[in-house]
Amino acid sequence: MKKNNLIVEYKAKGIIKNIPSSIVRKITGDNIFKIEYCNKFQKWKNSPDLISCWIGSFDSDGYGSPPDGEDISLEEAESFIESWQKNWRQ
Repeated sequence: MKKNNLIVEYKAKGIIKNIPSSIVRKITGDNIFKIEYCNKFQKWKNSPDLISCWIGSFDSDGYGSPPDGEDISLEEAESFIESWQKNWRQ
């Protein structure tokens, strides 16, 4: 999704029975690069390490693993986020 020169991409983590345990988003644009996640109980929180959802990760010996985030559509991501937000207000 592109909005006001920002590109927002979503990934899902920990999917069980088609429900993610968290949603990760990457926001890029002019002078911004942000990775954050949310879940049913936690509002958006910065987590740069979750770039691994897009590029994978490497261990100390240099061996890489594939990206660990699952593709999720904008509509699906927004649906989960909307249902979770009621828990964030507590």
